[in-house]
Amino acid sequence: MQQKVLITGASGFLGQSILKVLKAEKKFKVRGISHKAFDLTDLNRAKAALRNVDIVIHTAGLVLSRIEQMQRPGEVFYQNVAAALNIAEAARLNGVKKLIFISSITAYPSGKLPLKEEDLWKGPPQGNMPYGYAKRITDVIAASYAQQYGIKTACVIFPNLYGPKDKFNFNPPPLVPSAIKQVHKAKKHNAKSLVAGNNGHHPVDLLYVDDAAKSLQLMLKKPNMPALINIGTGKSVKISKVFELVAKILNFKGKIIWQKGMKVSKRALNVSLMKKELHWAPKVSLQAGVEESVKNYLKK
Repeated sequence: MQQKVLITGASGFLGQSILKVLKAEKKFKVRGISHKAFDLTDLNRAKAALRNVDIVIHTAGLVLSRIEQMQRPGEVFYQNVAAALNIAEAARLNGVKKLIFISSITAYPSGKLPLKEEDLWKGPPQGNMPYGYAKRITDVIAASYAQQYGIKTACVIFPNLYGPKDKFNFNPPPLVPSAIKQVHKAKKHNAKSLVAGNNGHHPVDLLYVDDAAKSLQLMLKKPNMPALINIGTGKSVKISKVFELVAKILNFKGKIIWQKGMKVSKRALNVSLMKKELHWAPKVSLQAGVEESVKNYLKK
């Protein structure tokens, strides 16, 4: 018998990929909803969305650029926390059997790298506080509803996701879309150099979006999911290397100039639990993932 799976935020970057991966799985009957159809900050709308559902993967939320997060902290915190709480309560009221929350590496505090699951509450979030805490609170929501109501819950922490259909329209975009747009513009104008910023030596943890979706597919097949789990490559790459890779793919011969000054928090995930529980590792290399991202951008 097919299990009925609901993806919230199905029109988003990650949501689209999850839909694609799970629809190829005969074990699941999958549907997705978007904010336009269901405002999940309204409990009644959340209850309506979760009727006749066995499993929920909650990806929906207010996702903004770094600048917009700083300009709209109240909205970021309220909308993300309210939606997560309503999803959990609606799951309880509708008898949902499994519930997965999507969290972010930005929920982690500063600490010894790579970051382990038990490090989550050892200090304030590194990045934007309202967004970081909103994502961190999903761990509490999941644990609370599992303990009292017996819903099988998990909180999955992803690093920076990238891939085709990424947030190229953000201002500023995330790392990989930003690198692609900057290098493409320089190439188009035959520029001899490109001033890329001042975080070239900063290491980042990147995961291709389809690998993220595949990990969730594996999570759904586990009888007992880990309550909190990091999903990633277990590796980090310098920002400068990402720009160099994009430049190579686009055949940009100009010099990439890095300025001094700004320092940002370093982040990398420990994925020991992922390997133990899922017996899996991401399949898409950075080279292949960035190539697909560039190809998709050029088509548009």
